Amino acid sequence: GVGNETAKDLVQGFCAALIEKRLLERFDPARGRFRTFLLTCFQSHAREEAQKRAAGKRGGGWRRVAMSTGEDGAGPQVAGRELTAEQAYDRAWALAVIERAFARWRSALIEEGKSAWLPLVEMLERDGYGMLPPVSELAARLAVSEARVRHFLHRDAKTRLREEILAEVHEGTANAKEAREELEYLMRSLSAAGTGMGGPGNP
Repeated sequence: GVGNETAKDLVQGFCAALIEKRLLERFDPARGRFRTFLLTCFQSHAREEAQKRAAGKRGGGWRRVAMSTGEDGAGPQVAGRELTAEQAYDRAWALAVIERAFARWRSALIEEGKSAWLPLVEMLERDGYGMLPPVSELAARLAVSEARVRHFLHRDAKTRLREEILAEVHEGTANAKEAREELEYLMRSLSAAGTGMGGPGNP
């Protein structure tokens, strides 16, 4: 909800506060997610700075609005509506997890000698299931049968992508139960932001 330069100052000031105030030592995994802790700390820092800029006006300058990302000042938009800062934050986290999961999947295919499927995986990552060309066209591009393409999309891709996303999420959690909860939260974050995996590969 602020201009680009002010946003940069806020982030730099927050990073300094993390060190100077030893904020990270206050994090307790039993009380919530680390990214939620960081968001709460940043919001507190931003409110303090807004109050300073507003010369003591309570809450001045800090609003639940979309974060500015474009040159025109428009915040992230989905289906014609702006996201709140919290939704944009969670959406960015969820998309980063999925991006790393796709990277893991591509690396695994290379190691398994299945590089021929990489173009299809890249299309899935870029466009999602809903925008894929017809199976017949995919089969022609990959020089495989239509049956193999269908099997890959409906069985291999669905299972493998879910496994890689779960593995990525698991690295930031303490146990399998927390990983499953994070996966559910990830999907809710994408859904709330209007971003869905779509198609038969939806984890």
